[in-house]
Amino acid sequence: MEIANTVRIAARAIRRNKIRSVLTMLGVIIGVASVIAMIALGSGARAAIDEQIQSQGTNVIYVSAGSFGRAPGTARGGAGSVTTLTLEDAQAIKNEVPLVARITPMVRGRAQVVAGNQNWNTSVEGGNEDYIVIRNWPLASGDDFTARDVLVAEKVCLLGQTVSKTLFPDSEPVSNTQILEQPCDILIPAAIGSQLREDNADRVKATIVAEGANGPTTPEADVILRDRGVTVIPDILANAGGVIVSYFEWVQGLQYYFWRESEITARLQEVMTRAFNRVWALATKEGVDLRTAALMEGIRRVAEGYRVRGLYP
Repeated sequence: MEIANTVRIAARAIRRNKIRSVLTMLGVIIGVASVIAMIALGSGARAAIDEQIQSQGTNVIYVSAGSFGRAPGTARGGAGSVTTLTLEDAQAIKNEVPLVARITPMVRGRAQVVAGNQNWNTSVEGGNEDYIVIRNWPLASGDDFTARDVLVAEKVCLLGQTVSKTLFPDSEPVSNTQILEQPCDILIPAAIGSQLREDNADRVKATIVAEGANGPTTPEADVILRDRGVTVIPDILANAGGVIVSYFEWVQGLQYYFWRESEITARLQEVMTRAFNRVWALATKEGVDLRTAALMEGIRRVAEGYRVRGLYP
């Protein structure tokens, strides 16, 4: 009964003082909303700061060269104005400091990058294969560069989202791995070796692989492709054109008689077509793949030449 009486008295007081009751309610609502908004703003700011810290990499120590002094009255250089750190120093830190898990040398600057009719001025940072791991930058798509890329100074880079969208507005990024797995009739790996391997050969969707590079298919991948019915035109046959034209140059040099470009192209096409037809016929006859047939044909011709002429000269 006491609770019911209290509620009735409160309701009667609210009805008698409507304006004061409304203002009190507004004060409570605005006060609570303000507290919630302040908490949300604080949480958002903290999340933004945490994200910035995370983007710099956690547990990261930057080591840079110091400054150097000059005679009074002249300009003084700031931190990093003298280059005293070397790659050997970086390796020594990694080898001699047990708590260092990863290390990367780093250079940075700005450059105007151009692709087609698009260009953009952006910062450029360089490091090794551990750089984005140290900086805690996950890849949105594509592949990171490898230790081999760093060793041979391969011309590869990773693009940030702004640069990617600016330079390639209507394109979708495709990694090197994804390129090899695209649906197509003929796949031509023409850059570097060992790109078709045991771990990705079963995902190749091409019906013909023409090896433009030297050794782009490993022996293990060769077996997988053959078992799947993929025709592999081996490098010894597919990219022999360069060696053949080099032979043409040698012949012309000996004769002091030089052919027109159209003659070279016609002779090259004739030789390549004849060689392919011989290899294809031998593969069909012996029931082997084109790589084996090409090696069989090459050995046969060398042996026949030795039998007829002996060693040259």
